[in-house]
Amino acid sequence: MKFGRNIKKIRSIKKLSQTAFAEIFALKRSSIGAYEEERAEPKLETIIKIATHFNISIDQLITHNITVNELVNFNLPGELSQKNKKTSEDGLSSIALTKTTQLLLKSLEQLILKPEEKIRLPNLKEHHLAIQIASSSFEHIPDTIQTKDLIIIDSKHTLNQAKGIENRCYILKHQQKLSIGDIKRINEHEIILFDKQQRPIYFKINELDFIAPIATHISNSPKTRLSESSQIRRLEFLVNDLYTRI
Repeated sequence: MKFGRNIKKIRSIKKLSQTAFAEIFALKRSSIGAYEEERAEPKLETIIKIATHFNISIDQLITHNITVNELVNFNLPGELSQKNKKTSEDGLSSIALTKTTQLLLKSLEQLILKPEEKIRLPNLKEHHLAIQIASSSFEHIPDTIQTKDLIIIDSKHTLNQAKGIENRCYILKHQQKLSIGDIKRINEHEIILFDKQQRPIYFKINELDFIAPIATHISNSPKTRLSESSQIRRLEFLVNDLYTRI
């Protein structure tokens, strides 16, 4: 994670001490020092606040070594002219956020119409929906997604037909249970989702309440890769499944 190095550069450009920077985001000075020295990782809420405040994408803030030249070109607070302020704000969208997933369990429409709250994020569209992960709310969820991570789904691309389903990561609702995982389409009527142990879980399309592709995953944890044994188990299943259908 490049977060610590990047906030140190931001402080340098803005001529902010660790104490002054911490006060902006209601943090402790020691926390800023720990982030910069990579002795601690920030909470997801902290990353979002800082990225939004400085009009920097979350991806840039945590995964890229932002150069001083790039930071100078960002519209930092206090340096916006009235002419440029609208342009900067256009890069942030207020989107619906659910934390308990109760509205999501009712329907996507309920979440859109009655969000628990709104959240402003850069580089997203107003029809995106943000869901904060609570592991207890999901029957199946991959190792790469952790509790309190955010997933962003696009309400315009909610699918109910197999022809629109691609081999990618989806969130789906089935019998009042939510699942997230890589989906493989079997035929017009069936899909499979791989659980944490890479075991296939079969679903019939017409029994799903909804299925929607995940547009973005915002994580507060290092990305994990499938273990070699998990990759082998998944490959074995796909080969066996292919043989049974030839």
